[in-house]
Amino acid sequence: MKLILMQIILAVTSSVTTCYKIKQTNSDRIVNGLNATLGQFPFMVSLSVVDSETVNHLCGGSIITRYWSLTAAHCIDTVTEILIKFDYIKLLGNNHIVKNSTQHDIDCYKIHSQFTKTAGANDITLIKVKQPFDGAYEKIIIRPPTNFKYVTDSIVTVVGWGDLSFRGAQSEVLKYVELRLVDDDSCRRMFDYFDSNSSITPDAVVCAGTRAKSACQGDSGGPLIQRLKHLYQIGIVSWGTACGEFPGVYARVTTYLGWIKKIMKQHNSNCPSKCITSHRNT
Repeated sequence: MKLILMQIILAVTSSVTTCYKIKQTNSDRIVNGLNATLGQFPFMVSLSVVDSETVNHLCGGSIITRYWSLTAAHCIDTVTEILIKFDYIKLLGNNHIVKNSTQHDIDCYKIHSQFTKTAGANDITLIKVKQPFDGAYEKIIIRPPTNFKYVTDSIVTVVGWGDLSFRGAQSEVLKYVELRLVDDDSCRRMFDYFDSNSSITPDAVVCAGTRAKSACQGDSGGPLIQRLKHLYQIGIVSWGTACGEFPGVYARVTTYLGWIKKIMKQHNSNCPSKCITSHRNT
C-alpha cells in the first residue's frame, strides 16, 4: 500500500519506512460547500492511498514553505510513497485524474512527539520534500499578525475533497466552505455530551462550524483559513462528529508555531532517511 500526497498544481514520490497507524474518524470532509476553481487554493494537498492500481483519497494538507507541507498526524499511515501534484485534480471513482504533474522525492516527515490517537491531541505533522515547490507557499501564511486573536463568529474557510455528507459520497472536485469560529466552552459542552474523553483544550484546538456546513471524512489534515490582510492558516482539520451537525475540531496552528520553526530548522539540511517514531500511540 502506498500513501500519495497530491496537490492542485505539483507532484512528489518517494520511499520511506512504514511507522504509523491512522486514526479512523467519522468526520472531516466538506459538507454543503462550493466547487473551487483552478488555482484558487494552489497550496492545497491531497494525501491518497495507492493499493495496486487504485488511488483512494484519504486526507488533505497544505504547502507552507518551499520545502514543507503541513497535515494532521493521524493521516500518516503505512507510508511507502508520497506524491504531490501541482495541477487540477479531479477524482473519478477511486482514481485521481491529474494533468501536467512533476515529481519530487520526499526527504522526511515528523509527527508531533505528544500526538495521542485516542484523544486526538497535538494532531500535526510536517512533511519535507527534496525539490522545492514553485510559489504555492507564497499564497498562504501560517504565522498570523502579532495582535491576532481567535474571535468567536469570525468567518473562516476549510478546503478539501472529502465526503459530501456524513457517510456519503466523496467529492469528485476540490470544494470549500465558509464557517464561523465557535467559542471553546460551547464546543466542549457539545462534544462532552457524546464523549467525555474528547480533547477540547483551548490552547491546542479551535472549533468551527455553521449549521449544516462543515468538514467531513477525507478533509482531515487540510487547512482552516482566515482572510485578514493576507490568507492565514489558523487550523488543521483534526476530528469531529456527524458532518454538518456539530462544529469541527481543528489543531490550533498558532500553538505550534514554535514547534514548526524548530522542526524545519532542525531538518533544514539533514533529514533522517527513515521515519521519526518519537510520538505516543496512547
